[in-house]
Formats: sequence, structure tokens, C-alpha cells
Amino acid sequence: MMLTRGRAIVTIAHIFCPGKLVKHNINEAILDEFRRVFRMAKAKMKSHRGASKRFRITGSGKVKRNKAYKSHILTKKSAKRKRGLRKPAILTSADHKRIKSVINL
Repeated sequence: MMLTRGRAIVTIAHIFCPGKLVKHNINEAILDEFRRVFRMAKAKMKSHRGASKRFRITGSGKVKRNKAYKSHILTKKSAKRKRGLRKPAILTSADHKRIKSVINL
């Protein structure tokens, strides 16, 4: 990442070393701008990728999930039971807050 202002070119390698700031003759305004951009990028939250693939948010804000027991050993399950397992279910209120926090909503 490079930040340019006028003739000065600043890179991360020139400014930051692990644990300390390396002193260079750099315009202080450029350095402040670089620190601001660097700090903003660092604070971004990421959603849990496994949770975002398994859960969806409905229009009213509820969390929708798929039902379990539909992947294997299906011969002993009745057709009626397998039909019911196709339909999505709404997550219970006990798990609602926890799942919404990991998918960042």
C-alpha cells in the first residue's frame, strides 16, 4: 500500500516496524493521514463464513435455518418425514442473538 502526497511516497515498510515507529523525514500531515487509514482498515469485522452459509435473515428480521437429518440413511425415513425436513425452520429466540452477532447484523 502506498500513500502519495505531492513528491513524498510513503509505504508501510518505511513507517512501521514490529512494535515501534521508524523515524523518517516525512511530512507529518501525510503520516497522520496514513495512520488514520491504517487504523480504519484494522477495525473491520468479518462475518463467520460457516454461519453465513447456514443461516439467512428473513424480511422481518428472523433467522432461517435448514433442518438436520436429511443427508444420509434416508431409506428408513418415511416420505412424509423427508418432505418435512425439506422446509426451512425459524431459529429459536435463545440462539437468535448469538447467530446474528456472528453474521454481523
